[in-house]
Amino acid sequence: DDKKFQGCNGVDGNCDGVVDDCMEDRISPLILFKDSIPPSTYSYDGNLTFLESPSFNSIQKGVEFLLKATKAEDDCAKGLDISISANELLCSSTRVTVTASDPRCSESNPMQL
Repeated sequence: DDKKFQGCNGVDGNCDGVVDDCMEDRISPLILFKDSIPPSTYSYDGNLTFLESPSFNSIQKGVEFLLKATKAEDDCAKGLDISISANELLCSSTRVTVTASDPRCSESNPMQL
């Protein structure tokens, strides 16, 4: 079972001789809006979050807003990296992907993306 803090509990949980290595951390980081973003401005549909307002006159302005408006949290890691990429560019609805990763583990453990 994957449990919070199993990758940072001081135990060699996968018996590889290394205490709390990256492969033991099986809980992905969470991406959240900071408290300054009112819940009335966004909605959820499954794994997607829709930002209803504000609107932006360029992708760059939207990305800058999201970098300031989001935060990443993890049960074991601090100093997470946040990256944003535009996937679908439409005037009325542009889709972007916001990713949080643990810079220590993201290459060796895909769960940390």
